[in-house]
Amino acid sequence: MAMLGGLALCGATATTCYHWGHDIKGKVEHFNSITRVIDLKWLDDLLKEKTTNLLVLVSGRVASAAPFICKFNGPLGLGVVFEDKVICGHALNVGTSLTFVGEAVRDKAGNLMIQKSEEQRLMVFSEEGSFDKMVENMKSDSEFYIFYSKIFGTIAVAIVVMYGVDFVRKVVLPYVRKKRAENAESDSEDDL
Repeated sequence: MAMLGGLALCGATATTCYHWGHDIKGKVEHFNSITRVIDLKWLDDLLKEKTTNLLVLVSGRVASAAPFICKFNGPLGLGVVFEDKVICGHALNVGTSLTFVGEAVRDKAGNLMIQKSEEQRLMVFSEEGSFDKMVENMKSDSEFYIFYSKIFGTIAVAIVVMYGVDFVRKVVLPYVRKKRAENAESDSEDDL
């Protein structure tokens, strides 16, 4: 029974680690597929080609001490486009590195905006390279979980083999020996 408990534990752990690893890997692939915008002129050209669901990563440095303007929607002004209270309505130091990951759209006045998409929340990073660090950490986590799923899967297979060998030794071999002994007795009786 202890072997079966170990098999169940290792199998469940292997399966869970495998699914976590591949779930994280899918998110990494999604983040790596987001269009990186080098300058806003290019973003303007992209929006002319694709008007919906244009996920972009825009990086740059704050060039003005003016507060960030956030747009609200809904009857009570709920649903902030920029979800980070650090940025909305506040001025940041000139030269601060910012990265926005979201859907590029034009508002009714034709201004470029980065907003939350249906697929994912708006993400704002205030350190240079922090988005890439996050993606790299997620990639490491994915590899970690997939690696451990292989280890626990191997242990589960080893338990199955040990259980099989134990079953053969305790059940099959005595049965085969008994049958051989019965056949040997039957043959010796026939010889008489």
